[in-house]
Amino acid sequence: MKKLLPVSLTLVNRLRNLSLGNGALAGGLLTAPLVGLLYLVDKLADLPFVPFALFDWIARVLPGPLVTFGIDLMIDGLRLVGLSVAAAAKTGEQAAAVLLFFFLGVGGGVLFFGIVKARGGKPQLALGLAAGALFGFPLLAVTLPTGQSTVDPIITFLVLMVLFLAWGISFVPIYGRLVALKPELPIVEEEVRSVSTIDRRQFLIRLGATTATITVLGGGLGAILAQNERR
Repeated sequence: MKKLLPVSLTLVNRLRNLSLGNGALAGGLLTAPLVGLLYLVDKLADLPFVPFALFDWIARVLPGPLVTFGIDLMIDGLRLVGLSVAAAAKTGEQAAAVLLFFFLGVGGGVLFFGIVKARGGKPQLALGLAAGALFGFPLLAVTLPTGQSTVDPIITFLVLMVLFLAWGISFVPIYGRLVALKPELPIVEEEVRSVSTIDRRQFLIRLGATTATITVLGGGLGAILAQNERR
């Protein structure tokens, strides 16, 4: 019994780490297209871009010395790589805003997978809706007062919340394919592992291609609209 206890703990830790790793992977794959779609609706319907609004809000609420330290650090980094501060400062701020939003989404994926694993590994649609709402509500509470948009705030809230809810719901089928994946006709343990690995790899390839397509189309169309707007 004493020998089995360390083995059981090791197995539990591996399963937990695997689940959290899958959560980070799913969070990244789902947050990237979310950024592209948010940018597209920003340029298409004049809605606020949530990552930029969040970054501006954080810069306002953080202590002044901390903000100054961050700005000085960014300027030193730009000079270190030989870039013009005047030309690249704005781009650096925008990249930092997008990266901050992206990592928040990755953290949301880790939290979702961890909660589902703790609840027995059975994701439900309601849990996906709750994840999207919990991720979207605080961000929209920050975005709506600070975002410079001429669209009615109610319409803005509804459109953006639909995107966040879709983001949360998408975790449910992904969890079922990444964590709870089981082949239908297992014969030998080695065959089970082989079939499971191939099926999981194919699913990740398809998911990655789909999310990359949405991200590129959303970001590309948004960039074209932004360029036409500047012209």
